[in-house]
Amino acid sequence: MFNNSLSRKLFGILGTFLMVLNSFAWGPWDRGTDLRKQYFPETQKSYKDPLLPFIHPEARVSIGQFRALIGALSAEQRKDLWKALKEKEPANAVTPAALEKELLWVSSSILTYSFKDLDYHETVKWVAGKVGVHPAECEGGTTFQLERRVMEKLFAKLWEKLTKEQREKVLKDAGLEPSQVTSYSALTASALLAAMGTTSVLLGFTFYIIVAKTLVVVAAAIGIPAATTISVVAMLCGPIGWVIAGTSAVIGLLLLGQPNAMKTAAFIIALHSIKATAMAKSGVDISKYVLK
Repeated sequence: MFNNSLSRKLFGILGTFLMVLNSFAWGPWDRGTDLRKQYFPETQKSYKDPLLPFIHPEARVSIGQFRALIGALSAEQRKDLWKALKEKEPANAVTPAALEKELLWVSSSILTYSFKDLDYHETVKWVAGKVGVHPAECEGGTTFQLERRVMEKLFAKLWEKLTKEQREKVLKDAGLEPSQVTSYSALTASALLAAMGTTSVLLGFTFYIIVAKTLVVVAAAIGIPAATTISVVAMLCGPIGWVIAGTSAVIGLLLLGQPNAMKTAAFIIALHSIKATAMAKSGVDISKYVLK
């Protein structure tokens, strides 16, 4: 079912999600029946992830809160975020200031960069609008909610390209019961996302597991490793990313110096997955912070 044109498009979309897998410390391809026990065996009621005080899922994140979170990340996590913005591995450790500067550069035009200061919430809001999030949600949503919406929109593009058999594999590997696998595999992306907001078994962290499983299936279908290399992100940053944006490579060259929504989306998804993982490991109910 994957022709050359479709494969190129899926390959580009896959790059946006790469950082989701990079920031999940829990090998999302290992199946089990108890999701929390399987993915977070160390989680206890008393456990609190070190990042938890810096996440603020209920707020429109200020620049101060954003900088505090970036400063609290591990060197490896900042490296993963850097790879969402750049084609190459960083030569040295990535400082919070360098990461902020690169995000501002990618999300700005060459004409406005020197006159702008980074506003992370407004940046997320801008990308959300670019990928089709409803204007009312863009205006009223928290930063965490809009990050999640960006992830949902790009996940939907992948889900709609899967066959029923591929969807069943995704859901089965995510640990759902056979009857649920059969039921949910027939749903469109929008219907599945709606079910995630109302069905207890799909609330919370299950969405992120399903996203990771989808990446593995799509990667296998187009003949690349399980989305763990920087090369796919490099593709997203070049002509393949322009294909996903509906832009030819020639026009893409003319757009150099313009704000890059796809690179910015990759960063947003990567940072959001870091937040969601820290929350889930700490036993936080993610579903209460998600737009229904």
